[in-house]
Amino acid sequence: MNYKTVSSRNIIEAVFARYRNYISQDSDALLGNGIEWIGEALEAIGILPAMENITGSFVISNGKVHLPCNLFQLKSVAYGDNWVPYGSQTFNYDMHCDNCINEFAKSAMPYSYIINPNWLQTNIPDGEIICLSYRAFAVDEEGFPQIPDKVTVKQALFWYISMWLCLGGMENPSVNFAQCEERWLKYCLQAENDVAMLDAGQRATFKNQWVRMIPDISRERNFFADISEEQTIQHYKTFRL
Repeated sequence: MNYKTVSSRNIIEAVFARYRNYISQDSDALLGNGIEWIGEALEAIGILPAMENITGSFVISNGKVHLPCNLFQLKSVAYGDNWVPYGSQTFNYDMHCDNCINEFAKSAMPYSYIINPNWLQTNIPDGEIICLSYRAFAVDEEGFPQIPDKVTVKQALFWYISMWLCLGGMENPSVNFAQCEERWLKYCLQAENDVAMLDAGQRATFKNQWVRMIPDISRERNFFADISEEQTIQHYKTFRL
């Protein structure tokens, strides 16, 4: 499991430190594509991006608000003391969290909003302020995504970027594409196992779920209510008359 994150900028800087004589630190191949490659590698490893809950105020301009670049899903949209309903018969589930309150909002005011690529459009008057609550990709002060602070993950990301740099034409006498790919696959598997490893509490829950001597199969309604708790066996003494 992972409970700590670091900036992905550390990986970019490590790549530049290793290949500084063969690439430019400001090249698009490193800064531009590097973040995208890190995202691809994390997905291949099976790691969910670090998320955080953010609430912010935004001013309406020309009937719209530019959505934050790190936004993942909207949780709610509010104007004054009212939840703003979605302004289309088809609710945009892709851009909203499950059970978003705005899906069922019935505002007494004649205002609504819709989501278009990169923009929230609304008929709320210009200059007014709306409040957005949303889930966002966790980033550092410079906008670099946060990644798990694990050696295996950082090694996997380093070699994945190196692999793509070699594929893009970087010539380095110490490494080539085949070597980078081999090391990426090695650390990818290690990182996947490392992140998936259960901590002490989860191991106890897993044990309690699967090591049960007497399953209570008669409980239909609340069968799973305490399945993760340790089972207590009542001991009875048998007396012979």
